[in-house]
Formats: sequence, structure tokens, C-alpha cells
Amino acid sequence: MSSSADQFNWKEVRKFWETHSALFAQIDDGADPDALANVCHPGAPAWLNDYYARFQRQVYSALFHRVPPPTGDSRALEVGCGAGRWCRFLAAAGFKTTGVDLQPHLVERNRKRYPHIEFVCSAIQDFQPTDRFDVISHVTVIQHIPKDQQLIAIRRFREILKPGGHVLALENVHDRGTHVFANRVAEWTRMFETSGFRRIAVRRYDYSPFHRSLMTVRELGSFLWRRRASATPETYLHTFDDPNKSRKASVLRRTARAVDLTFQRVAVACDTAAEATLIPLNPPFSCVHCGFLFRAV
Repeated sequence: MSSSADQFNWKEVRKFWETHSALFAQIDDGADPDALANVCHPGAPAWLNDYYARFQRQVYSALFHRVPPPTGDSRALEVGCGAGRWCRFLAAAGFKTTGVDLQPHLVERNRKRYPHIEFVCSAIQDFQPTDRFDVISHVTVIQHIPKDQQLIAIRRFREILKPGGHVLALENVHDRGTHVFANRVAEWTRMFETSGFRRIAVRRYDYSPFHRSLMTVRELGSFLWRRRASATPETYLHTFDDPNKSRKASVLRRTARAVDLTFQRVAVACDTAAEATLIPLNPPFSCVHCGFLFRAV
């Protein structure tokens, strides 16, 4: 790898999403209409992704309430729009909405499902809108761009945002991985402030101590295996492929998958039951993600 021992460079990140698109293109519109198993944790069941998406919905809504209401011609952009869940939110709030994503099959799907919303297949660095926006939002998107490209993307936000416009961002502040380039709260803030923004609000979220502890143990072995095997977009994503969808998968692998999901269900149930007690007791540094609201100055 050309970036570091365990992280992808920009070329490899784009290859990652191309491979991701090929592996997880099939979307269950009945059980998973928001395609969370495609755009959240690759290949994970809908119930697990919805558990984490619930944190996102709570924080996104709380921050959005601090954005000025739209006028008749207010425009919003969703970067890394996925299956369009936040585009729907913005359009329902009264914004003329555009969604941008690198995965062409999601863009085509969105155009058919939501003809009142504009969808463009592009990286934000290459996106050329016809007019500036009042609001830009992105949910766990910039964290997937290598460090040398993150500031470029944020500066691009300022270029296509109207003066006084807002950026609503939900990003990783803790985990680092092959395709995750997290920053601490202070670093995210610094990058936005040096690009012409002022921070209005910050809200930490995603406290899941039981499930996170389980995943830390679970992922240690696969991380070491990926390091030995030389991580590539293909090898990383295939570790998430569901063996139940393959006729060639061994009985052992199918059984291991079932046991793994059972333990995850128990951990999620424990986190949910203890949430009201645990969240106030958890120190801020234990959160994995954080929501931000910035205003262009």
C-alpha cells in the first residue's frame, strides 16, 4: 500500500467503494429501505445497522433544528447521500435538495425512487453545482477520505456554500482503520475553522459499551489477518460478506456467522436496556462519533 501500513490512499479508497458497490448492490426495499446494510456497516443485518442509525437520527435532528428554516429557493446538498435517507429529510423540510454519491447504482436507484430530488454521481472534489447551497450535510463521509484530501473537501464545501450557510456533519472521532480516517473533535473543528467556518454546536453520540467491547475482541483477529494478508479493498470487504448468501460457504463459516450475530444481539440488547443509565456516566472520550454544526463566515 502506498499510504501507510494499514490505511488506504485516495486511489484505494475509490477502489474500496467500487468493490463495496459490487458486493452490496442488492438492497432489500422491504426489510431495509434505507439500504443501511449497504451504506453503514457492510453486509451487516438491518437490525444492527438500524441500532446505530438511531443515534444518527437523534443527533442529526437535534442539530438540524438550529439551522434557519428554508425560504422558497433554499438549497441543500447531501454529500455521500447513499440511499437518500438524509436527502428525504432535507426535501421534506422544504429545501431544494441535491444528493452526491460515488456509488452509481445507488444514484440510479435514488433517481427512480425520488424524482423530486436531484442526484449526481461524483466525488465532492469534482462536483460542479450550478448554484450555491444554504445547507450542506454529510454523515460519516469525510472520515472515509484520506487525510490529505479531507481539507480539500472541506474547503470545497465553503466554495459552494452561500455566505452564512451551514454545514451539518456527523463524523468519526475515535476509530481508525483501513478506510476510516478519524479526527478528534478539536481537529475536525480546526479544519473547518481554517476553511472559513465557525463552530455553532457539537454533540457526541454512539455510546455502545457492550457492543463496542465485543467488536473490539472480534475484530482483533480479523485485523491481524488482514495485516498478514496485505489489506486491499477486496480483502477488507470480503471479511464482511455474508456466508449465508454463498453456496460455497462452509458449514463452519455459516455457524460462526450465526454465533457471532447472536452475541451481537445480546450486546445490543444490553446496551439498549442500560442506555438511559450508561450514557450520562460515559466520559466524552468514549464516544465513537460526533455531530457538528458549522456556519460559513
